[in-house]
Amino acid sequence: MRILLINPPNCGRSIPEERYGITSIKKIFRSEPLALEALAGNLYDHEVRIVDLKVEPEALETELSTFAPDLVGFTAVTCEAQTVLKMATTVKELSAALVVVGGVHASCQPEFFNQPQVDFVVVGLGKLSLRELVQELERGNNQPQVPGIAKTNPGRQLLLIPRNYSNADLVDKMPPRYDLVDHYRPHYTLENLNIPLGLVSSAVGCPYDCHFCCISPITGGHYLTADIGSVIRDIKLLDHVAVIRLVDANSFGNPAAALKLAEAIAAAGINKQYFADVRADLVVRHPDLIKRWKEVGLRAVVIGFEEIDDGASATDEQRRPKRKKPPRRSRFSTASG
Repeated sequence: MRILLINPPNCGRSIPEERYGITSIKKIFRSEPLALEALAGNLYDHEVRIVDLKVEPEALETELSTFAPDLVGFTAVTCEAQTVLKMATTVKELSAALVVVGGVHASCQPEFFNQPQVDFVVVGLGKLSLRELVQELERGNNQPQVPGIAKTNPGRQLLLIPRNYSNADLVDKMPPRYDLVDHYRPHYTLENLNIPLGLVSSAVGCPYDCHFCCISPITGGHYLTADIGSVIRDIKLLDHVAVIRLVDANSFGNPAAALKLAEAIAAAGINKQYFADVRADLVVRHPDLIKRWKEVGLRAVVIGFEEIDDGASATDEQRRPKRKKPPRRSRFSTASG
């Protein structure tokens, strides 16, 4: 099957830009579409292309005519959702391809994409479920029932079998297809410094359940850490990149695993610098972990603040680690099977 994976063009404005006119944040990182590279890595026996419309904003129609894909997959965060619907319409007008949409917005509000120009919505991690969908389509099954994949049903409820995500969904034995964006690589930099930047994932999800966060639906509330050997492999695949951004929502959510990864980086003799997203309370509670990561190359951390004063900070309930609970029931019509 010919599969075209699309990273949407720049669209929408962040809250700092919209409210305060701060545009510098979006210029800090110009980075590769790792989610699409990971999907491509598990579609190893198909002909896959990645088009980054953030670099080539006018490339969609050309790729549709020259590549003639059987399936087009989009990823989208919330500010890209309307644009993706418009591009899905273009795909339907110019090709016979099926359209699949995934990403953060699709996982948090899949009903938004329950439209005629979309055929399937990926809810949560898609590396394994997308491959399962493609396999069913190749068998001629036009009404596949794949856990984590919602079949669109415009005007009615989505048809979704909930997926109970586990480490198997990481499929971390299959590396990302970094090579599919080699021609874009000069654009993936720390813009102000013109330093090449690469992305690696070491974990997905988060052990916390803050009410304002969009991460929990991606993994159904689970926190999953990748095999350390696979993370080291991915770092080494980016041998020409000096700076690695760990794109996990909470890179050190499992402090013991994070320390093992730091030791593995040291043992492998890897000489790179790292950025990571961490919680402020982790820095306070595990200073030795942060120190060890600094020794192996950690140079910056991204820490989110939900409020700017202690009086409006999160309640204890919002900070509390999540209790183990059964898989969530779907908010949509549940298909049997």
